[in-house]
Order: sequence, then structure tokens, then C-alpha cells
Amino acid sequence: MNWVDKIVTVDEKAMEVTITSLLNGKQKTYKNYRCFHSTLDILYDLQGVLGHPLKGAEGYKPYYDVFTKHYGCPASHFKKVFNMVMKTLWVTPVEKYVQRYCFGKVMYKKSTGGFKDAHKVGINPIKLKTVWKRKALLDQSEEDGLKTIQPLLFHTGQSPEILKKVLGKGLWKRVCKQSYSRNLHISKRLVDEPHIKMVVKDLMEFPSKYLKRGANSPVPFDSTGLAYWKLEQKGQVPSLTKEKFAWGKSGNVTSRDIMYRISDTERMAGILGLKFNSDWTWNKIEAKHDEFTRTIEAQKHSSDKFFWTLESWVIRDSEHTVEEEEFTYKLLDNALDIRMEGKEMRHCVGSYSGACNMGQYMVYSVSRGGERYSTLGFSLDFRTGLIEYSQQYQFGNKRVDEPAQIAAGELLNLLGTSLKARDLRDD
Repeated sequence: MNWVDKIVTVDEKAMEVTITSLLNGKQKTYKNYRCFHSTLDILYDLQGVLGHPLKGAEGYKPYYDVFTKHYGCPASHFKKVFNMVMKTLWVTPVEKYVQRYCFGKVMYKKSTGGFKDAHKVGINPIKLKTVWKRKALLDQSEEDGLKTIQPLLFHTGQSPEILKKVLGKGLWKRVCKQSYSRNLHISKRLVDEPHIKMVVKDLMEFPSKYLKRGANSPVPFDSTGLAYWKLEQKGQVPSLTKEKFAWGKSGNVTSRDIMYRISDTERMAGILGLKFNSDWTWNKIEAKHDEFTRTIEAQKHSSDKFFWTLESWVIRDSEHTVEEEEFTYKLLDNALDIRMEGKEMRHCVGSYSGACNMGQYMVYSVSRGGERYSTLGFSLDFRTGLIEYSQQYQFGNKRVDEPAQIAAGELLNLLGTSLKARDLRDD
């Protein structure tokens, strides 16, 4: 009996490998696949026998010496023998499936440049165990000539008969006509997925260039990503550098902003019990987003006009919409409009609706060149004729430029002069 037989025992029926110390007889049994990618891996794995390895003045040499005393060979040689035993037991009988489904990033211990966890491409033990668990299913698909759908069988653990029922006849035919590699990319998204049919139906719409990138895909693999990709195909994605929208960061729209708008529209459709359609055009998504937002906010906030906005002795009709230089000022005369302004501009003006209702505050939505530009607020006491500048911000509380500040001052003078001329303090 050589040293390998003394320290390594293989139970092929139970698929277990046991390592026995020659020094004290302590054993460690591996019931699943294990591959040592470094000798330091071995020291940490066997620290129950060797003790916890700590790097000292001589590095890890004292622990490697202890290992040699326990197992009768250097750790580097043991690593080769152990990995070969594991490969023969776990990998070789199912090697073709291992090549297809089991490779990925695995973690190991690395001491170069200081101890750390590192990653490399290797066999994933969990996926290898899944291969053995579903080996009969995979073998049967090979015999039946169903290799193209084999990835779905592997990742879902369902037989072709069950999958056909789950997906439905039409979708099943489409899946069977696809290539092996495309089905492989799709099947990776189905692990532990309870809604297989819905997910497969959506994923079938995505191009392979996105599917093969997996987690690095520029779009999410859901209805939001699908809607975005369809817009891209139609050439309807708003320009990410030229076109400006009030809801884009700093005025510029990013792909993330667009996908957020799509997902928010879908979320609100769900709240209202309505359906979202990934085939909608960009203009329709925008219109539906505004419609859904207003409907939801209307359930919480009144659209009735503030009492003081209906009295000409407080504010004239001509002061509801005012032109100053290149700016247009529109008075927001109800709580719903103020709330919507806050949502669109992503700032806190919505919280001022209570003060507006009591006649203590007034809010104007400011447009510039026909586009929403900022929100302007004034502190108000129409009983005394006192009106004061409060604040003016663009999207996300960005400061306005000098022309906007000057124009706001002109509007303040207009409103202040008008209030004083009405001599409200005697009312």
C-alpha cells in the first residue's frame, strides 16, 4: 500500500473522499466535489487537523512542514493527487455536461502579494452536483435528440413533457426551433424562477447580443428592458445627449432615466389595475405616465382651486399666467397641481400645498422657451398686501441662472405693487 492509499479513501457508491492524517488519524470527509486551486487552499481546508494558518516571518512554511508530517508528502504534490481523485470520481463520468453547464468563477485562497480571496474560472461544485442530480434527464434528452432544449431541462429540472405543458404548444415550438446557445442564455435566467412561461416569453423577444452578456446586459431582462429594446429597434429612444427633459438629471436624459420612466409607468399601471404594453411608443409611455401619476395623486390630493385664487381682489386673472422676458409663469392654484409639480421636478414643493391652501404661500411653474424650467415660490399674506420671494429651483433643486432670478424679481414687483394698490389692509 503506497502513501496515497493510506491517506486518501474513495467511496464510489457514496461519492465520498476521505483524507486521513498519518500522524494522529484524524479524518476529513468530502461529500461533494472539491478542487484545490492553491496549496494555501489546502491549509485552510484542513485547519481542523493542522491548526489555523497564520503568516509569520517565514510565511506559511511552518504550516506546510506540519502538513508534510501529517500526510507524508508536500502540499503541492497532494493537491495534484487529490484533484485527480476528485476529477475521476465526480467529473469524468459526466464530462460533457460539465463542459456545457458547470464552468464559472470559483473562489480560492491566494497569498501572492498578501493573503486574499481570489477568483478564477473553474468547475462550480453546486452546478456539478445539479448535473448528477439531473443526469438521467440529461441522458434521456441526448438519446431523444433534444440537445437544443437541454439547457432548459438542466436549469429548471423539468422533463420535456412538463415543460411543454408549462410553456404551451406555441411557445414550446418556438423554443425548440431556437439554437442550443440561445436556449442556454435564456435558461440561465430560469433558475428558481416560479413564473417560467412569462419569463421565457419575454426573454424570447431579446436579441442574443443582450442575452449572452447576462448580468452585464445594458438592459434588465424584464418588461422594462423589453420595452426599452423595442423603442431602440424603432429608433424612438430619446437622444441621450441633445434632447432635454425636465426629469433628466441636469436636464440631460440617460438610458437609466428612460428605463426608470418605463418601469415607473408599469408600476403605476399595476396599482391602477391596468395593463402595461411593452409595444407602446415613447410618446404613449410619456402620456400614460402623466395620466397614471395624475390619477394616483388625485386620489390623495384635491384638484379644487384654492379659495383665494378665485377672488379677483386677491389675484387678478391676468396674474394667473404672466410673461416676463423669456419666461412664462403659471400659477398653480390647487393641491394636485402643486403635488404634480414636485413629482415632475423632483423637489419638495408638494409639501407646500397646505400653506397654499391657507393663503400663506403661492407657487408658479416656470417655463422657458416652451419647456418646463423651474418652480418659483412666494410667501404671501394677502390680508396685509405683503408678498416676499421664497425660493426658485430647477429639477432636483438645481439653482437657476441670473436671467431667471432677474425675471422673478420683476414678477415679484408686479404682484407686490398690485396687492398694495388694492389696499387690502382695510378689508
